[in-house]
Amino acid sequence: MAPFAISAVKKLLPNIALLLGGIVAGLALAEGISRLVYKGPWQERLGKEQLQDQQWKREVRLNALGLRGRDYSATKPPHTKRVLILGDSFTFGSGLSDDSVVFPALLQKRLCADFAPRGMAIEVLNGGMTGSLTGDWVQLLEQVKDSFQPDVILVVFFLRDGTRLHLLRSFIWPIRDQIVARNRASVLYRQSYLFRLIRDYRDRLEIAEHYGQGMNDAYFGSARQTQEWTIAQANIRKIKETAAEIHLSLECGTKSRRTIFCRRFSGRMRPIYGSLRPTSIRMPADMRSRQAPFCPFSGNC
Repeated sequence: MAPFAISAVKKLLPNIALLLGGIVAGLALAEGISRLVYKGPWQERLGKEQLQDQQWKREVRLNALGLRGRDYSATKPPHTKRVLILGDSFTFGSGLSDDSVVFPALLQKRLCADFAPRGMAIEVLNGGMTGSLTGDWVQLLEQVKDSFQPDVILVVFFLRDGTRLHLLRSFIWPIRDQIVARNRASVLYRQSYLFRLIRDYRDRLEIAEHYGQGMNDAYFGSARQTQEWTIAQANIRKIKETAAEIHLSLECGTKSRRTIFCRRFSGRMRPIYGSLRPTSIRMPADMRSRQAPFCPFSGNC
């Protein structure tokens, strides 16, 4: 090697050493900070949080039907209209121990205030059931239609209700177990907390991607993949038929990017229907272009 080349390399060596030292020091600092902020693998923290969140269940008041809220008399009081809300854990108010802040209770409070000047009382039965699907709603309606005598039936349909994604054992848990096994086999994951933070973040993104794909397949996939959605449509039609038997008409439509509101009401209940109308939320373009499958009653929505 030429003398001038050797001289140039010698001059660069301190800079290279300084650069490498800075990188090592930066990684060491990042590793130290990671060890301070890291609270454990995400799946373990999620499990602990879910166990802690069960505290709210102990404070929830259930009525004789096993539903959230108070009991109602079998005889409807004079000048009273009743609203039955069918839905899942979102309607039930999972995670909230205060009965007064779940949306069926807030709806009743609002309607009572609106209709009190007209001499009318409003009673709302929260028919939300955690972990339920549309088949459970059909059974509940059959159970309470004679005793509660609803004037309005409000179906709150969250998009997950038309899928099998609520079954953690069959969908999320296998993916989680694969990720856990992979991480436990990684020496870098076991030794470096900085790597754990990065890996856990990417793992959560991976699960979210699987969940999103599963949601898309459940509505736009093959006949086997969309089986639960087909069942859900049939069950909501059954609710429509039951409503017709008790002389309630139908209003149905997609009102938000994630929820379908189907309402059944008698002609004199249109003022309440107007009060129930939710704020319109603009749907994403890709979902607007394929909105038709989300209408359970072709031609009626």
